[in-house]
Amino acid sequence: MHRSIDPRPTSKPATNSDQPTDQRARQRLCVLILAANCCCCVAVCVCVVCYWSGFMLLVYIILVVVTVCVTIVSTYFLLNAEDYRWQWTSFLAGGSTALYVYLYAIYYYTFKTRMSGMLQTSYFFGYMAVFCFSLFILCGTLGYIGTNLFVRKIYQYIKAS
Repeated sequence: MHRSIDPRPTSKPATNSDQPTDQRARQRLCVLILAANCCCCVAVCVCVVCYWSGFMLLVYIILVVVTVCVTIVSTYFLLNAEDYRWQWTSFLAGGSTALYVYLYAIYYYTFKTRMSGMLQTSYFFGYMAVFCFSLFILCGTLGYIGTNLFVRKIYQYIKAS
């Protein structure tokens, strides 16, 4: 059979490059929203992950609030005693949480575990030392930043005579 050739120009389908950029941006946004909804649905179905991450977030928020409050109180007592070298004291007061955690790790290793041997001991205390050092830096920095904001705020309201 012989095919007839249509003399009219054929219209080619629209591609992504022919669409306006606003429409492409809306399509990308829709894809992102669908992906986020999918992740939320998966998280709801797997409740263990939700509880664990939510609990850890709550513990971290409590750690931040308590660290900042303790360092502000210790710095306030220093400033009332007219000792204006508060910077290192606020950092060390915030970071002192790490010392408590390391002391608890020693207690835990001694009385709660059945580990023995040089390799297990060195791994346990080595990893705990790295963790506690990181915790020291984190809490010390949080304490310093919170206290710095507090000191700037209280000195902002003092009038120079």
